[in-house]
Amino acid sequence: MANEEIISDLEAVKGWMEWEMPLNFVVTVEKVINKLKPKKPNVTRSTYKCSSCGSRLHSGNGKDKFCHECGQAIDWS
Repeated sequence: MANEEIISDLEAVKGWMEWEMPLNFVVTVEKVINKLKPKKPNVTRSTYKCSSCGSRLHSGNGKDKFCHECGQAIDWS
């Protein structure tokens, strides 16, 4: 299942949760949705860092698809 499909499903669940569940559950689902949306890495000289937590990313042949520290999806395009 692609991230876009998962995000769509979570958005639908979040809409229901806003009426039926405690606020902390809704906030948690929103955080998961944000982690699944790919973000471009920050670049300093030749080092790539996660835009969410600042951890160093592998950018060579085995580019990280997700940050190994916080789980943020990485957009290398």
